[in-house]
Amino acid sequence: MTATGKESRRVSEFFLAALEGSGWYTPNYDMAEPLFWGKGKGCDFLNTPCVTKVNGQIQTKFPDHYCTDLEDTECTFTGYSIGFCGTESDNKNTSIHSAFNYFGDGREMIDGFADNCPYYYAYSNLNCLDPNDGIRALIDAEKWGRKSMCFSGTLKKREAYPSKRSYCFPQNVI
Repeated sequence: MTATGKESRRVSEFFLAALEGSGWYTPNYDMAEPLFWGKGKGCDFLNTPCVTKVNGQIQTKFPDHYCTDLEDTECTFTGYSIGFCGTESDNKNTSIHSAFNYFGDGREMIDGFADNCPYYYAYSNLNCLDPNDGIRALIDAEKWGRKSMCFSGTLKKREAYPSKRSYCFPQNVI
């Protein structure tokens, strides 16, 4: 099972093996769900900080997993929702360990299991799979429902929008 209660919870082979190792369960491994977070990223994904400060700029080696602009919105890693980067508040924790104080100001990210790493957390009311959330569409061409996914692009309805936004459109799988 993944440690977060956020989007895309999974029961993995690793979790099922832990249950089996307890001696209390005999799991059906055919029911295990795949984990895609960090897949194919190598040891650096685990052994280096998720974000670093270089010449005063916050950077990441893994922009498809982590975000660096706490004011940004973007599609979540799964592509199911539109999310926000890292935190919704300016909560500061003066006792945060320096190894996890990536922004230098004690700002805490939402996921307490992610070493304070900032990634795109799903807004609770911007799930592309939920047709009821479609009332928040930015443009008429958006379609929200069980076959839709989040896409980022430069489409815009008004000049007031930034050049890059996230939208929900149906996906066609070939």
